[in-house]
Amino acid sequence: MTASRKQLAVLFSAALAVSVTWPVFENLKATPEDDFPLSYFPMFTEVRTGEYSVQHPIGIDQEGTAQLINYRYAGAGGFNQIRRQIRKCVKDGNANELCARVADEVSRKGDAGFLRIEIVTSTYDLGAYYAGEMKLLKREVHASIPAHPTPP
Repeated sequence: MTASRKQLAVLFSAALAVSVTWPVFENLKATPEDDFPLSYFPMFTEVRTGEYSVQHPIGIDQEGTAQLINYRYAGAGGFNQIRRQIRKCVKDGNANELCARVADEVSRKGDAGFLRIEIVTSTYDLGAYYAGEMKLLKREVHASIPAHPTPP
């Protein structure tokens, strides 16, 4: 290998090393920006709380107990895809339309026993969850409508 090829290889290696480590400096900024394909990996560096919030539909039965409604009543696709659809509906102020659609699906599929259908944000304690207990910390209701009677 000639000296110029060795120098080119060293320069290329140095440039590659700098470009791969450069995003680490984003952690030093007040408002870091993540960029593809070079990432500073915010999923590993951001401060996390012991809470997790999720938007989802629930049904309220005659005793006033909230029961989870299957995510498939809220949209089409896989679990994560529907979860994003629900979150977007809530964020965009369309929770009432989503709630009506879920109530229609619940009624159409014959799931009886609900007085109301609601779209909510539930916040859970992650430590308790991983210890085997589903500890609800708070629940915010975004939409609530009376459940439709189940068709004959």
